[in-house]
Order: sequence, then structure tokens, then C-alpha cells
Amino acid sequence: EKLARDAKPLHLALASQRTQAERLIEEAVASGARRLGDPSEEPDLMRPTILLDARADMAICREATFAPVLAVIPFDSLDEALTAQRDCDYALGASIFTRQVEKAANLASRLRTGSVSINDVIAPTAHPATPFGGSRASGWGVTQGVEGLLEMTVPQVVSVRSGRWRPHYDPPGSSSFTSSAMLRGVLEWGHAASCRERWGGLWNIIRAYWSPAEQ
Repeated sequence: EKLARDAKPLHLALASQRTQAERLIEEAVASGARRLGDPSEEPDLMRPTILLDARADMAICREATFAPVLAVIPFDSLDEALTAQRDCDYALGASIFTRQVEKAANLASRLRTGSVSINDVIAPTAHPATPFGGSRASGWGVTQGVEGLLEMTVPQVVSVRSGRWRPHYDPPGSSSFTSSAMLRGVLEWGHAASCRERWGGLWNIIRAYWSPAEQ
């Protein structure tokens, strides 16, 4: 309580951010949460606020607000906490604070968020080599790192076929494309998962090529 009481008010980029935050705080308090931190008297400033005994179904946990407000949701087990996290629409980043780093790393693998910081907040993701991006309603795509560079590229496929034999170009009923088996064989020959299936595709091409044309 002393930390919240002594916290200095912060400037917000938009007045609407404070309006939204105060609304969410009032709704949470009316629903049973406890507020730590007094509101600032200045219209463009907001004192950091902590909401104790919040619940995952409260609007403060459902709406994105870029204001210094922290909702504390108690839980009895990690599974309960993970369920609440997965039920949230936002998944930009998470932080785990513990002395048991190995357990924290295991927990991080179960969190569906863009980044997880252990014993820190979002600062480690500022490194330019670290991919940064959220999931669900927390953003689209990735910036920074190799993944961020790939986001700014467009893949292009260039294929070159040698020779003149292209039976899959001929219409059905022609001398070289006798049935749908020819096209199926070409696809199997070029894209089947196993060597056996590819050789089977080649055999289907040969058999279709020498079979009588469809009427």
C-alpha cells in the first residue's frame, strides 16, 4: 500500500486513456476488487494503481488499456492460472517471478504469449535480434529478428523444367493424356511423401501414357 501511495503520477499520451482506466477501475471496485493508489488531481496525469482481488471476468482484464493499472488475480494452482491466461483475448507478453528458474522455463512453454520474461518485464524483448510479436488480439505479425525481416519479404517460387515432354499439358482424350490417372501420377511422382509412392506415381504415368485414350 505504501508503494502505491508514494508512486508518482505519470503523463499519459491521451486523455482518453485516463478516462478509460478510471472507468475500468470503478467497475472493478464495484465488483469486489480493492484499489491501492489514489487518483491524481491533474487531468493529464495518472497515479499507478493496483487492483487486488480482481477476477478474470472483469472488464479490467478484458480490455486493453495503456495506463498504469495492474490487476492482481489470486489463484490456487498453476493450472487455474493457465486457464485464466488462455481465456484472455490478449497474449502479447508474460512475466514470471521466481527463484525456481527451471520450473519457470517449463511454465513458459505452456503460456500462449508472444514473449515470456523470467524475473524481468518486457525489457529483454527490446533487443533487435529478438523477435517481438503477440498472438490472438495482441497484434499481427512479428517485428525484429530474422522473423521480423521475413515479415517484410514476399516469397517467390521459380521452377525450371528441362526437356519437351509435358503430358500434363495435353487435354483429356489426347494421345499423351489418356485419363485423370496421368495427372494423378505426375502429382505423385513430384510430391509424394515417400520414395515408394513417387515410384508408384511414375509407374502410373507410364501406364496411363500407354493405355487407350478416353472416349
